[in-house]
Amino acid sequence: MTETRNEMLEETMAHLNGVLSNEAAVRADRVAKMNSVYIETGRDAVFTECLDELIENAAASRTGVSGKRRALFVIGKSGSGKTTTIHHHLASRPEFQARTGINGETIHPLVSFDAPKPLTLKHLAFTGLKAIGYPLYSTNMKEYEAWDLFKDQLRHRKVLFLHIDEMQHALRGNKSATIMDIADVIKSLLQIDGWPLHAIFSGVPALAAFLDAEKQLKERSIVMRFDTLIYPDNADFVRDILTNILEVDAQLSMGTIDNAEFIERLILATEGEFGSMINLIRYAAQTSHRRSKKTVSKEDFIAAYARSTGCLPSQNVFDCRDWRYIKPANSLRDIAINDPHGSSSKGRRQ
Repeated sequence: MTETRNEMLEETMAHLNGVLSNEAAVRADRVAKMNSVYIETGRDAVFTECLDELIENAAASRTGVSGKRRALFVIGKSGSGKTTTIHHHLASRPEFQARTGINGETIHPLVSFDAPKPLTLKHLAFTGLKAIGYPLYSTNMKEYEAWDLFKDQLRHRKVLFLHIDEMQHALRGNKSATIMDIADVIKSLLQIDGWPLHAIFSGVPALAAFLDAEKQLKERSIVMRFDTLIYPDNADFVRDILTNILEVDAQLSMGTIDNAEFIERLILATEGEFGSMINLIRYAAQTSHRRSKKTVSKEDFIAAYARSTGCLPSQNVFDCRDWRYIKPANSLRDIAINDPHGSSSKGRRQ
């Protein structure tokens, strides 16, 4: 009998846990518990309102004609927390959960997938078909045939909501004519004959430039931004998050890191991206647990930042004197410059 993927994972994890020391197993459980906590912010209320608007607009089709705004664009930098927020809400809303149809079939009103990279329109259609469970035996079809099939399957399988993450992949490296085709395809998804499909598209700020250039699509969309946190405007908020993760979730004391300068360093180290900040705080707590400490120290953040970025000691935001001049995005620049095979090397073949 063939093992299911869940059975394979359960057996593999059982073996791993069986060879861990008791101390390591306890730490692993702590990590799992800490990472399973979803941290709500004011953005959740805004996102809930956007989802309500999208869902109610779809429901309007039952008694009349829904409004034109059938798309929600969620835009923010990598690490801003947008993907975690989206998946949390999609998983918790009853409107998006699987149901049993009148013929006993399982219906998935929501389909979610990542845009493939590199991306072509045909590849995007095939990825969507695979996500909804269509058995794609052949990819030998024209682009328009792939999209017609995808739209037919969305309607046939009663998919009302579509979520495509990393949508900026559709723009990267494509010519302006191709980008216009992408906009047309998105609009066609929102205008399937006799089927009120509504969609959520999420991605990095490049998606905003695309939306600005496509007036018709923008007029059919709701737009939500995931802005960057800045110091000192968001200092109190960041301190609350830091305290909650360390003292409540990780059961650790904050010690001497509860001060304004440390908060500013934390915001700089994560470039103000909320999701990245949560990850770094949790990593520092994990470091503290591994060292069998009850209090998180500055040294734990120094170690966590070094391991997560690969930076030199002189470029560690939590340790050096001139930390305000550091650009975290350049943490590995010294390696890239000195790599004889790297793209930035003088030895690059022309």
